[in-house]
Formats: sequence, C-alpha cells, structure tokens
Amino acid sequence: MSISLGSQRPAERLEPGGYLEQDSIVPYHQSRLPYDKWVASGDAARLISFPKAGHGTALAMLSDDAIRAGAHERTTGGGRSTPPSPVTPRWQTVISFLEQSMAKKSR
Repeated sequence: MSISLGSQRPAERLEPGGYLEQDSIVPYHQSRLPYDKWVASGDAARLISFPKAGHGTALAMLSDDAIRAGAHERTTGGGRSTPPSPVTPRWQTVISFLEQSMAKKSR
C-alpha cells in the first residue's frame, strides 16, 4: 500500500463536498498522479487530502486539529477508487502504513 498526502490549489480543482485546497508550491494534481496510476494498476493506495494545510509540514498535518479539519481520504484496490470520506489522520496512521509496507517487503 502506498500513501500520498496532498493539498490542492483552488484554481485546479474543487473536490467533492466543496473543498478548496491550497498549496502554493506543489499542485494537488501532483499528489493525484501517483494515486491515479496505482488505481489503474490495481495496486492498493491511500490518498489523504488536507484542505487547510497549504504546503504545511507532516507535523502540522498529523497533530494540529485546525489543519486536519476537513481532511478526507480516498483508497484504492483492484482498480477502483473510493469516493472521498472524512478522516482524522494521526501519527499512528503513518506508523501503521510503515509497518504494513515493511512487513510486505520482508516476506
């Protein structure tokens, strides 16, 4: 499973639910590109979007409730993507991802 964190510029896309996401450095579509490729290849992936993060740090995205407000995720597997659903990512989200990824590589 892969994970991608992203925020989005309002000129590029309005997410379902009316999310206006801003990142003045990395456009949202750059987070979507690898996710969309994982969808197309049938791989499992998870995309977490932070509408209020701008080009914030992982520390802020995983610990600041104001920045996490409105965060949503999409997941994929078997060539299908889920619609966005609310999520409150925490450090455990990253730790679980790393544990799962490392366990797969050690097999």
